[in-house]
Amino acid sequence: MRLTTIVPYFGNTLSFEDTLASVLRYASDDLEVIVAHDGRFVDTWQLGDAIRVIESSDCNSLAAILNVALDAANGEFIGVVRPGVEWAVDPLEHLQQVSADSNVASVSGLLQSQFSRSTLICSGVRHDFGFNRKLTRGKPLGPSSWFGFFRKSALDYLNGFDETIADHYLDLDTALALQNLGFACKLIPDLTAEIDHPKQILLESEQVHGLSAQRAIRRHADESWGLALLSSAKELLCSAVSPSHLIHLGGRLKAGQFRRHDNQFADRIAVACKKRLAQQKLDRLPRAA
Repeated sequence: MRLTTIVPYFGNTLSFEDTLASVLRYASDDLEVIVAHDGRFVDTWQLGDAIRVIESSDCNSLAAILNVALDAANGEFIGVVRPGVEWAVDPLEHLQQVSADSNVASVSGLLQSQFSRSTLICSGVRHDFGFNRKLTRGKPLGPSSWFGFFRKSALDYLNGFDETIADHYLDLDTALALQNLGFACKLIPDLTAEIDHPKQILLESEQVHGLSAQRAIRRHADESWGLALLSSAKELLCSAVSPSHLIHLGGRLKAGQFRRHDNQFADRIAVACKKRLAQQKLDRLPRAA
């Protein structure tokens, strides 16, 4: 199995050099290292054939710079490691575990603080009910864009990373797209990396996701969000919470406030809520002796 690791360069030389050094620590014939940049990278180390350097003037986003490298990659798996993150183990040893499982399209590990290895930053990303991106320390929906691995054939099927998505939301969007195709994400706890400034990734996770979340709902709602909302609606209908809130939500969806393209979904919510309200009224009627 061959692994291509992409290290994007954004001008932060010190963090980038530490990251690249940690990757090259595990250099082998099965590891291809690609440095993708927008023209600012200078090979001061004179690494020569140890890395492949790809320059493109169109690298104006994380997705764009990753796609430039993806087009040139030769590995079965694609690793992404952003400046500031350092590999703590050889990922090839762990990726061998899942290389034969074609259902696994992405692999996530544990990202820890460099100053305290007992401090777990995240194991990947998930989303909340409103499709806002959240870091998780549990089972992830997909790997973080700071440290993750993807099966190249799955990314090729998606035509690479979506360049219309904001950098801070790219990992979640990719995870949702792969999930909707029926692929799984495998968490390998022994696959670890360290980040020198955890505040970077934590601040990114706190960014407002409004527009990105709306785009994600439009792109992925049929397979994930719709089912999740219907499931939550059933739970709320069986609880003490008034279903009138859900009827209102269904009306907002049908009115296009969330720019849904399938009004049948909103109708299903409204019908389910109204049936439950009718049943509640019947239950309150006095029963015949």
